[in-house]
Amino acid sequence: ALADDGVALVQAPTESLAAAVADAQVVIPFMERLDAAILEAGTDVRLVVQFGVGLEGVDRDACRRLGIALSNCPARASGNAAATAEHAVFLALAMLRRGPEELAARFAAGVLGGLPLPRQLEGKRALVVGHGSVGAALAARLRGAWGVDVVVAHAHRAWRAGETDLEAVGGRAGVLEALPSCDVVFLACPLTAATRAFVDDEF
Repeated sequence: ALADDGVALVQAPTESLAAAVADAQVVIPFMERLDAAILEAGTDVRLVVQFGVGLEGVDRDACRRLGIALSNCPARASGNAAATAEHAVFLALAMLRRGPEELAARFAAGVLGGLPLPRQLEGKRALVVGHGSVGAALAARLRGAWGVDVVVAHAHRAWRAGETDLEAVGGRAGVLEALPSCDVVFLACPLTAATRAFVDDEF
């Protein structure tokens, strides 16, 4: 059904994405992959707007070839960097406090405490891999509000002089060297050829 402004919003799960794109003019992927086949099926698609920063799931070459405009939501200007950084802290707290594994069982058993004790974020040492808008926002929050000892890393290059006042390591070798001293690792780097399978057996 069309809204008052003549726009129809269609939500499509991954398995029916190609069929939904077929008669769409604008596609807003969350984390779905838009490959050349799906984009080619959309004979009237004029714009793809990624819901967030990362465009690694969208076939940019296919967009260019098909004349489809491509955009994202810049992290800093949209407020997405702050929201993503806060979500990363939320996930770290959930894991440190063993929320996903233990809370339901404790509530069901009527147990308030128990062993092993959950861990807190304060006083931990964290490695933040990636120092774009999201990584910088995350490092600032961890260091300031949470009292975390932060090490920042570029996944694939060395640091430039004056680029950060935090303890910093550069490249995969630097990350691997820093890992044993860290309690928590945050990946805030884009998915590229340099970072694909970054967290492997050696990591």
